[in-house]
Amino acid sequence: MNTVEAIRGAFSRLVEKEVEYADPYEDRGLSIATVVAGVLIGSCFVAHQAQATGFFTSTFGTPEMLLLYGTLLYMVVASALIIVGRKNLSRDLDLGGLFFSAFAIAWLLAVFPFEFAHVAGTLPAPLRFLVQWISNDIARVLMVLGLAVQVSLAVYSAILRLSVYRARARRVGPAGAREQVIDAPQGEGATGRPTGAGEDHIVIRDYRPEDREAAIAVLAASFQGFGPADQVVGVDDKAPGRRRRMFEMTIKKGATQNVIVAERDGRIEGVLTYADRPDCIPSARESLAAVRIAGPRLPALIRDFRMVGKAHPRTPHRHLPVLGVHPEAQSLGIGGLLMSEYARRCDEAGLEGYLETTRWADPSKRAQERLYERHGFVVGEVVPMADDWSMVSMKRPAATTVGC
Repeated sequence: MNTVEAIRGAFSRLVEKEVEYADPYEDRGLSIATVVAGVLIGSCFVAHQAQATGFFTSTFGTPEMLLLYGTLLYMVVASALIIVGRKNLSRDLDLGGLFFSAFAIAWLLAVFPFEFAHVAGTLPAPLRFLVQWISNDIARVLMVLGLAVQVSLAVYSAILRLSVYRARARRVGPAGAREQVIDAPQGEGATGRPTGAGEDHIVIRDYRPEDREAAIAVLAASFQGFGPADQVVGVDDKAPGRRRRMFEMTIKKGATQNVIVAERDGRIEGVLTYADRPDCIPSARESLAAVRIAGPRLPALIRDFRMVGKAHPRTPHRHLPVLGVHPEAQSLGIGGLLMSEYARRCDEAGLEGYLETTRWADPSKRAQERLYERHGFVVGEVVPMADDWSMVSMKRPAATTVGC
């Protein structure tokens, strides 16, 4: 094997690892060190400005200040996200941050608004030897090397992310590629018993782009008046619009979806979504959208996410975040049919199933939990959220034989 083939093989294995599994706490030690270093360096720069030590020259204007501190802020924020287990959010910042940092270094190198004879001025005397050796010429050399590293990392990161996206797209395929149609000429109630022969014709199939509006409407209707969802969208006059935007974020326009729908007599009546790790971790754009939807309810939302997030598996799994059936079609067994198809796909892929659901204090309101148990899920952690309900994490073991 020559060098080129070895590099390609190593890169392919890295892409496969990124597709299969991403530990959100990987590189945590390095990230902590990076945050500490970024804060210390930034503090030194601020001290130089405040004390007018002469380190910053007259050419250090607003653009230079924004570029310098912006680079440090990117470094600290991206590393902090890894520390708190939001590695995917950190990755979303990588490309823009790396190119921004490269541009910042190039700009500061061209302007060079520094006088390194004063670089040690804000440090305690015993520590000044750490940077006293850096002259203006040495600083320029270090900045050139830093620029080369940043550009290389930016290009490498862009190639890696593009390769990962393509690999995931090949696995998922276009909408409908995995279509499994199930005809149910008679409904099945919440207890598993038929609701009446010949009453309904239900088809379980993959989502299609033309289903989007109907799927969003089903989810919005099924979660209307649902207490835990109301904590996010509120209960005022604008709540219906916020609820719809929440599910517009779930059913993305024009994107390949992991969505299964239930169609009854040509009408969408049930929707189930799923995502394989690490795609089940919200992206930066999705997190920002959630912030806009939550508004003043954001502190409670963050608290709830932190409490529930501790139970989220860090191993490969297939996450089921949303299952909704239109109120007019409930008790026809549609939820059970959707769950059966989801379970079949988990077994086919050899993946553990995972979901979070609500456990009401009133045992008579636990039909949803019992539905999941009938499809192989077992209760994991129970996180109290309010006086009348708790959040329950549930897992379904992976099939021992893939494709069964």
